Amino acid sequence: MENGPIYSSIPYVLYGIFVIVYFLNYIVPASLEIDGVFEAFLTEYDITEREREIILEVVQGKSNSDIAGELFGSIATVKTHLHNIYTRIRVRGRYNLLARVRSSQ
Repeated sequence: MENGPIYSSIPYVLYGIFVIVYFLNYIVPASLEIDGVFEAFLTEYDITEREREIILEVVQGKSNSDIAGELFGSIATVKTHLHNIYTRIRVRGRYNLLARVRSSQ
């Protein structure tokens, strides 16, 4: 009996488990509580009500098309709002926006 295939597949199985655990712990966004600090963040950057809705959707991990569907707009409109948010908050993208929002809590 040859033990080669069993031992050679163990690293792949361990890597697969690592990837699953990583995505479960780090990619799924934690819920954002709407509190006074978050409201102060929105006020500080003069965020409109629609931009606020979009930020909350982004924090929940939704894509631009998901946001457009939920807020009854087009993907281009969502992209325009996100661009305005990024410019106003002085960040370069979605992940930097998430970091800035989470650091305000």
